[in-house]
Amino acid sequence: MSLPAVLRPKSIALDAAVVAAAIVGANLLFDRAHPGWTNLNPSPYLLLPLLLGGRYGFLPGILAGLTASALIVLQQMGWAGPLPAAPPASVRAALTATPYLHASLVFIGALCGELFGWFRREHTQAEAQLEKLTTSVRRLDSDVRYLRGVKDELDRVVAARDGEVSALDTELRRLYASSAEDLPAEVLQFLKRQARLADAAIYAVSAPDQPLLRLAFIGRDTHLPASLPPAASPVVRLALDRNSLVTLPELLQRRDPPAGEPTLIAAPLRDADGHVRALLVVTGLPFIAFTAQSANLIALICDWAGEALDLASGAAGRYRIVAGRGAQRVFIRDHFRHLLDLAFVAQERHRLTSSVVLFTLLYPSWVWGVTSFSGSKAISYCGSEAQRREFLPRIAAGKLRTAMAFTEPGGGTDLLGGMRTRARKVDGGWVIDGEKIWSTCAHVADYLFLMARTRTEVAKRSDGISIFFVPRRSAGITITELPKLGMRCVASCSVHLNKVFVPDELLLGEEGQGWRPSTRPLNNERLVNAATCLGMLDGVLEDALAHMRTRQAFGRLIGEFQALQQIRHIHRAAAVSDGVQMTGGVGYACAGPQHAGQHGGCSKK
Repeated sequence: MSLPAVLRPKSIALDAAVVAAAIVGANLLFDRAHPGWTNLNPSPYLLLPLLLGGRYGFLPGILAGLTASALIVLQQMGWAGPLPAAPPASVRAALTATPYLHASLVFIGALCGELFGWFRREHTQAEAQLEKLTTSVRRLDSDVRYLRGVKDELDRVVAARDGEVSALDTELRRLYASSAEDLPAEVLQFLKRQARLADAAIYAVSAPDQPLLRLAFIGRDTHLPASLPPAASPVVRLALDRNSLVTLPELLQRRDPPAGEPTLIAAPLRDADGHVRALLVVTGLPFIAFTAQSANLIALICDWAGEALDLASGAAGRYRIVAGRGAQRVFIRDHFRHLLDLAFVAQERHRLTSSVVLFTLLYPSWVWGVTSFSGSKAISYCGSEAQRREFLPRIAAGKLRTAMAFTEPGGGTDLLGGMRTRARKVDGGWVIDGEKIWSTCAHVADYLFLMARTRTEVAKRSDGISIFFVPRRSAGITITELPKLGMRCVASCSVHLNKVFVPDELLLGEEGQGWRPSTRPLNNERLVNAATCLGMLDGVLEDALAHMRTRQAFGRLIGEFQALQQIRHIHRAAAVSDGVQMTGGVGYACAGPQHAGQHGGCSKK
């Protein structure tokens, strides 16, 4: 049951009665001789308008002041008990006796009420502003949560894309392990996983205008017959004529829409000579997956699949198997250039970097890379015709391995300034004394491509340098593997030479004129080292950003932390990315002249 209004909290009448009763009661109890406490300044009766005006406003304050004035007058006129003076005869006389007291009671009530109203208006405005700000904060907080969710979803999409790229690399490797008979089916399954193909087939291409024979298919074969005449599909016909991927939307933009055309995509599988060996025909593909990006991905996979099909079918004349090395192939120059072109396209479109190049070489080895620099290229550039006939066939057959022995302990990259190894002429040859360091794979090499000084009195430091092809098992050679922090699978060695005899026929080029010819294989090695470091740096940058997008700590992705955001978006990542791009540009600028035979230009760059 609710209380009457007069008894409810914050009731003016109740508060006024309580305060008035308390003041009057205190007056009667403590100072009966002075009704209204007019002898005190200020009078306690000021509390009534002060409290009620400050609590309820302007008008209640005035009424409280009038009420306090009335109480004082009534007490003075009807007081029972001894008084210091005679009581006033009338209300007028009571008011004129203390006019300032009665006026101040009303004034204090009005003033407190007005101040209360001002404070209340300010409080109301402040509350309204606070509510508005609170609503804005709630809206912003909701937007932040939504944007954070969007960002997390994008990070998951990017992380999934990184996983897809990694899977793409792995699946491309798997194609090279397939036989020619299984390869078409493997390619279709590969495309189904990567590009979400639903209905597709691979057809063998034999001769122009001849029906295409189906090798394998996935999904429904309603529009994928076992024998497909090229004229039956305008998309297929255009793909064969152009020798490139064709999509149905592209065909619709070029000519009148063909009636009932079921083929969505047709992409050729070409060999290294550009001849079409097979054709991918796609008739079923989810609409959401039918994009330019998916078309580029299909074209990339078909390019690599054509290369894998070419190799699986024999690829006569394009490579030779290295003796004793299983499936390791040595490609001819033109075919190797074709592989690098494919790898370059893969890197530019899908960020598949060094891993793509590596698997195209099929199990490469630093041992054979070193033999290329210090063996085949060194003999080709520096050796005589007789030396080329003796060593190059053995290197090509995989029966001879070499190592470079140029760097000395006190010289580092300053080969000429730090050269302390000496070769002195004796009957039938030369005797070499000295020490080399950081000679890669010297412990397993058959010959050392070695630099030594044969003359000390020279006009230029580059004069008096001779190149020798030293058998590793010669008496006086001691080889020690060096402990390293990285690349421990490829040993770096120190080579100590103590009175090592080398016959005259193993001197490469002219005596004292070996410096300039030796820089040509050095340029190749430096380019490979630069490309290796560039690929490592690119991989480190990609791994770091991928880790920042997926690793969580303290309830959020670590890429959201300020310091890592600076690394990711402002400072280091941008600088590293710029450095990668600039380094790649410099690498191409150096590789171009070297490939064109302008070795001096490469050295200067």
